[in-house]
Amino acid sequence: MKPDAPVIDLSGLRRFADSEDELRSFMDIFISQAEETLAALREGCEAGDAVWMAAAHKLKGGAGTLGAAQLHELCAKAQEMEAATAAARHVILKNIETAYILVKKEIEQELSACECHSPRQ
Repeated sequence: MKPDAPVIDLSGLRRFADSEDELRSFMDIFISQAEETLAALREGCEAGDAVWMAAAHKLKGGAGTLGAAQLHELCAKAQEMEAATAAARHVILKNIETAYILVKKEIEQELSACECHSPRQ
């Protein structure tokens, strides 16, 4: 990913969404599902089992839909780490968590920019 690339690029999602309300709904759903998926990644981090693989895949898909390129790339790497050491998975998990924090912040800024929607807490 380029260092000057945006954290999220909603242009693709904007073309897909039928309205601003639907766009906001997609962003809200991403945040709630990402929180659950991160918990699953934490749970599967030691074993690198099917829980880890499925969670990495799910978060990768959501990040791709949202145009969160860095998070998407990290999740793609995590998805291929079944045979990696637990220590290596912990490193990428920390990177995923950091990238997610940035994505969530950008989403919340997008949501708060709308008069009709307050940011998630």
